[in-house]
Amino acid sequence: MRDRSRKLLIIAVVAAGLAVIDVALSVRVFRPRLLDANLYAGGNDRPAPFTADRYAAVLEHYVDADGLVDYQTLKNSTDGLNQFLRAAARLDPKTHDAWPENRKIAFWVNVYNALTLRVVTDHYPIRPSGLRRLRYPPESIRQVPGVRERLRFVVMGEQVTLDDVERRLRQSSDDPRLHMATVRAARGSGPLRKEPYEGDKLDEQLDDQARRFLRNPASFRIDRQAGKVYLSSLFQWFGGDFVAAYTPQEGFGAHRGEVAAVLNFVAGYLEPAEAEYLRTGAFAVEYAEFDWGLNRQTHSPSRVKRQ
Repeated sequence: MRDRSRKLLIIAVVAAGLAVIDVALSVRVFRPRLLDANLYAGGNDRPAPFTADRYAAVLEHYVDADGLVDYQTLKNSTDGLNQFLRAAARLDPKTHDAWPENRKIAFWVNVYNALTLRVVTDHYPIRPSGLRRLRYPPESIRQVPGVRERLRFVVMGEQVTLDDVERRLRQSSDDPRLHMATVRAARGSGPLRKEPYEGDKLDEQLDDQARRFLRNPASFRIDRQAGKVYLSSLFQWFGGDFVAAYTPQEGFGAHRGEVAAVLNFVAGYLEPAEAEYLRTGAFAVEYAEFDWGLNRQTHSPSRVKRQ
């Protein structure tokens, strides 16, 4: 009994020590800073009209059909990604404000996803850090200290964090499909598309993204034998965002509120038999743990790809 208590004490001391180091690093070393100040320096004072062409080339070359990224090769050829982010940094807010709403939304989704690519390539291969080594997979983007709230970028001349970009996106639209479109460099997110989002194709692209997201068993799965439906943690974190547009008028058994709204949303993307099963509501709902593992390809191509 005494040995067990000693072991528990040692574990507690180590955990406390890691926590202190984690806080110290976050405060002293990983205080708010630009990811790469050189990324935004120099260049033409009169940039060309903004396009996502360079970002499109990055997606085409470094993302596979499953939405996984060849980070190792991309790390050695970031020119296209940098050019897109530099263009987003220099975009005149007045130009942005004059765009149709769907183009604005597409812009912010593309910027969010491009920034996550840039963070990973900047830190790749990612190494565990502090208490994050216990909370997240070793290669997770969440191992990067302050990745969401301290690491800063420039968009339209303003310094922002990933949290800021996500807030800006949610202010632009309350469409819950956007939660599946903003890929957090994680396997638990939707697959990264091989094409940028575009204003005139946004609705079609978001529908396709939702279908692809739900095809992943980690995002949605029915176990009739056990009487359970498994849903991604995204639906638990953001369930309230589905209520306004997807609360059902009937069906879904005893499920109510956010859960019923999410189930109704999911049913709209299923085959008739699966959708009907959801509408019976004769099952328990469980949320799968979100997979923060890095959305990287597990193999490297034999030659370096060029944009």
